[in-house]
Amino acid sequence: MQQRRNLSLSLIPSTPRIRQSCAQLALKIAAFAMMLSGCLAAAHATTLNLDDNSTIEFRDGSVDAATGSGQLIDVILIEGGEVVLRAEQVDLLAEGALGKADWLIRDLTAKNVEFPEESIFVGELVIREFAAGAVLSGNIPDDVSLIFGEGARVQMRNISISSDEFLVAIDEFATRPLRYGALADGTVIITKAGAAISGLSVMPVAGSGGDDAFMKQLRARGMDAIIFDIQIDAVSRIVGPHLEMSYQVAADMRGLGGFQFDMGMRVNSALYAQILPLLNSPDQNTAAFLSLSSAVSLANAGLVVNDTGIGDILVEISADEQGVRPADMRTTTRLLLADSVRGTFPQNASWLLPPLDALLKAGGRLDVRVAPPAPVPFSSMIGFMMLPDMALDQLGVNVTHRPR
Repeated sequence: MQQRRNLSLSLIPSTPRIRQSCAQLALKIAAFAMMLSGCLAAAHATTLNLDDNSTIEFRDGSVDAATGSGQLIDVILIEGGEVVLRAEQVDLLAEGALGKADWLIRDLTAKNVEFPEESIFVGELVIREFAAGAVLSGNIPDDVSLIFGEGARVQMRNISISSDEFLVAIDEFATRPLRYGALADGTVIITKAGAAISGLSVMPVAGSGGDDAFMKQLRARGMDAIIFDIQIDAVSRIVGPHLEMSYQVAADMRGLGGFQFDMGMRVNSALYAQILPLLNSPDQNTAAFLSLSSAVSLANAGLVVNDTGIGDILVEISADEQGVRPADMRTTTRLLLADSVRGTFPQNASWLLPPLDALLKAGGRLDVRVAPPAPVPFSSMIGFMMLPDMALDQLGVNVTHRPR
C-alpha cells in the first residue's frame, strides 16, 4: 500500500518549526471549540467552572450530549476575574464522540463575539470542516487534509479593532474552501487554497501619532480612511511528472490604486518529494535548499501596478519633507529612475525606461510580464543577477504602460 504523505502547496517547506506553528494554531481552534462544546454539554447550568482560573456563563442552551452539537445564548468567558470573551450566540454542528479522536466539527458559528481586553469585535465567526478531535488527541498528523477537510474554511464578518492610534474595520475575511489531490506515490497536495479580505479600512484617531501627513493628504481629497480589498489565491495541478503551481496576490486601495502579482511555477514532483525530508534535517537543510532551487522552475510571472492617485500623494508628501515643489520632486524622481535604469540595463533601457517614466509622470497602469520560452530553474537566477540585461532577454520580459 502506498504511504499517504503530505506535500504543501507552498514552496515554503513543511519544516518542524512551521508544522509546530500550524499545530499550535490548530490546537487553539480545537481548544476553543472544545470549551464551547463542553459548555453545551452542561447547558442545564448557567455557570460552568472550566478550571481554577476560568469560568463560563450563559443564559440558555440546548445540546446533543453525544456529539456536542447544540446552541448557547449570551456566553461570557471569565479568566482571572476578567471578562475575556462575550458571544451573543454559539451554534455547533459536529459528528463523532465529543472530544474523542473522531470528533469532527462540521460547522461552528458564533455571532457578535467580543474580546474586551484586545478591543476586538467580530460580528460573525464561522469554522467549517475541522477535525478537532484529531488535534486534541495530541497526535497531530502532518497531512493537513486530515485536520481541515475538503471544503474547510474560516470566515469572519464585521470585524473591528480599536487602539489609541487607529480604528481598523474589516467587512469580511474568508479563506477559500480547500481542495486536495494526490501524486502518483500517494503524496497528498493542496490543489486549491486562498483567502480574501474585503473592506479593510484604517482610520487614525484624530490627534494621534497615526494622524500623519498621509492621512492629511487623504482628507484633502475627501477621504477619511484607507480602504483595501485583498485577495490571495494558490492553485496546483498535476501534469505528468510535474506539479504546476500558480499564485496570485491582489490588493486594491479604493480610489487610489493597487497592484496584482502572479507567478506560475513547475516542480519536478518526484525530486521535490525526495528533498522534503532533507529540509527537515538541520544538518542537511542548506544543501536541500540548493537542490530545491533546481527542482523548481519559473514558468511565468506578472506584476500590474495601477496608480489612480497614490503616486500624487507620495510625491506631495516627499516634496513637503524636502521643502520643494511637488513638480520639482517628481522631476527629480524621474531623473533618478532614468539614471538607475540606464546603469543597470544599458542594452534595454531604450524600451524599458519609457513606460516606467510614464508611470512616475502621470500615474496610470504599468504592466510587467515575464514569459520565458521554457520554464527557468530558480538556480539560474543567481547568474541573471550578474547579467541583468541577459535576464530580461532570457525571461521574456515585457513592460507596457497605459494612461489613466
